[in-house]
Amino acid sequence: MKQRVTQRIIQEILNLKQKCPTMFAWEIQQRLLQNGICTAQNLPS
Repeated sequence: MKQRVTQRIIQEILNLKQKCPTMFAWEIQQRLLQNGICTAQNLPS
């Protein structure tokens, strides 16, 4: 099984949570897609 969450994705999530601690999971997912960090195929749930 291929790892879906890379170090880059983890770092981006941590950065987003640091900037906005109250951000919801769906907002983080949306940002990861918008910023080109993830695609629909490797987006963490």
